[in-house]
Amino acid sequence: MKKLSILLGALAIVGMLCGCDSKKESDGSSVAKEVSDTIDYGIGVTQTRALKKAQQQVQQLNEQHNKDLEDALK
Repeated sequence: MKKLSILLGALAIVGMLCGCDSKKESDGSSVAKEVSDTIDYGIGVTQTRALKKAQQQVQQLNEQHNKDLEDALK
């Protein structure tokens, strides 16, 4: 519950920063990106994406290995 209140507080701060003048828009979007990344990590999105990427890489390597074996047997 404490993590949720911290995340909500961070979102509120980002909301305030995004409402600032346009000169600091890049800073606000940078902070917004960091907060978004933190939230994604906290709810497991980052880990899920990393897992899917790793699984795709293993599958690609496996397919290449199988293709190499098939070619060697011909």
